[in-house]
Amino acid sequence: MSKIAEKCCNPLIGIIIFLCVALLIILAAVIVLKLSKTSDGVVPEAQKLVASTEETMTTKTTKIPVKMSEKPARNVCESRECIWLAHQLHNYGDSKADPCQDFYKYTCGNFKEHTPIDGSRLSFKKQIVGRLIEDFLLKNETSSSKSENVLRMLYGKCEELKNPRVGDRKKGEIYRDLVDDIRKIGAWPMIDPKWDEKNFNLNHMLSTMASLFSLRFGLFRIVAINERIEIRPDPPLRMPLEELFRVT
Repeated sequence: MSKIAEKCCNPLIGIIIFLCVALLIILAAVIVLKLSKTSDGVVPEAQKLVASTEETMTTKTTKIPVKMSEKPARNVCESRECIWLAHQLHNYGDSKADPCQDFYKYTCGNFKEHTPIDGSRLSFKKQIVGRLIEDFLLKNETSSSKSENVLRMLYGKCEELKNPRVGDRKKGEIYRDLVDDIRKIGAWPMIDPKWDEKNFNLNHMLSTMASLFSLRFGLFRIVAINERIEIRPDPPLRMPLEELFRVT
């Protein structure tokens, strides 16, 4: 017993025992911490994994490689006519003008500078339409349009009048038709040697002219304005009556 007591009273043995106990306590604490982290850290790891996957997904969707050679489609007319018209409209405007102060000058300030001297844009369009009609008539092609066929027929009749024989014959027909139309209205003393003044009826003549949609009767004319019919002198008086009959 004395030997065991001496060994226990040895300070070196006490230090070793203390270190062993402390090491056991530290190991126990580390094991407890690891167990607590594994039990409580399952959900955070999963959340972290989901967040990381979402982050990678967002980065994948936002960072799509785009080829620099491909251009987005534009709903813009790029034909030769559209480019010419856009260039012309752009030249008509005056960029120095303030559109809030003078919008007309801003859009049409340089119109005169870019307009041909021989005519306006309307006359230019008339020339184009005239050339198109001339080309259409000279080609003499068949068409399903009624108006185009009538136009070609009238053009052919006018071309026939260039022949002197045909022209004289057509003039005689025109004069006979004109005389027949005059006789429908009433007798005319200049062409009727049997004309009798007693049988002349002015009311009948005027009503007949009106039935033929004639609005000019020589002495006066009928004018319809806003569902109102007016009778005015023909030719119209261009000065007051006092000045018209004033003696100088």
